[in-house]
Amino acid sequence: MTGPKHLWSGEWEDESAAASQRHAVRRLPAPDDEPDPPPEPPARPRARMSLQIPPALRRALPVIVAAVVVIAAGAWGLTALLGSSGSASATTAARLTPASTRPVSWLGMEIQTLPPGVAVIETVQLGSQGDRAGLESGEVILRIDNRPINGAGDIAAAIHGLHSGDRVVLQISQGSALYETEATLAAPPSAYP
Repeated sequence: MTGPKHLWSGEWEDESAAASQRHAVRRLPAPDDEPDPPPEPPARPRARMSLQIPPALRRALPVIVAAVVVIAAGAWGLTALLGSSGSASATTAARLTPASTRPVSWLGMEIQTLPPGVAVIETVQLGSQGDRAGLESGEVILRIDNRPINGAGDIAAAIHGLHSGDRVVLQISQGSALYETEATLAAPPSAYP
């Protein structure tokens, strides 16, 4: 061990510089030391882009937009009017109940098509053929002469070719109970009660 060093001797400067170099060599880079990111290049001014619409197109643009709207509305209206399916029962339903909102009158009853495609008896007139067959409001007509009924419009297809006085067998759902009954035809179904 060496003796005490005095500040005025100047040896402390040599020892201090040597110790700093030794510590610098021994020092390892810390894991969280990251190199400085490279400097970003100077920002270039952006060029302004402008869309040049020819004057003829500017004048025609409102007409083109109006034509597209009219065509789209017409297509939507035809789809709603004709329905999306091309089956005979859907066509009959469209004729008998436009947009499935009007009830069909048949055997003294008003029959409404409700989602998901069921024919529900809305009203039954006293003394009518439906009343004589024992039908009540709220019941669902499932089949007529073993032909499935998926809406009020299917009734016309099921009795096509039959005449007044002919008897048909109706399969009815009353809540969870199913039963069959016979009804005598009086007149063909009417789309307007």
